Amino acid sequence: MRFSAAILAGCSTEHETPPPLPAEHSTLAGFQQEASNFNSIISLPDFETTTNAIELSVKTTIADANAALDQIGRLQTVRRPIILIIPSAPSTM
Repeated sequence: MRFSAAILAGCSTEHETPPPLPAEHSTLAGFQQEASNFNSIISLPDFETTTNAIELSVKTTIADANAALDQIGRLQTVRRPIILIIPSAPSTM
């Protein structure tokens, strides 16, 4: 009984809230500056801003995916026998 009480007591600890981010981390430029201290780069992708650009992006993505699937479909299958290893039952003699 004491063991379960100890487990329950250990599970009832309060969650600590993380400290607030420094002010320089409230903007992308702040994060980029901090990343440069670690020889890292943080950037955002270039998003499409027009419906034509979105349509082109979707069509290109679908075409690339179809090309990849076609390439997979052209792969030659290799037929190999399936070898089943069934252990024999231990003898009772």
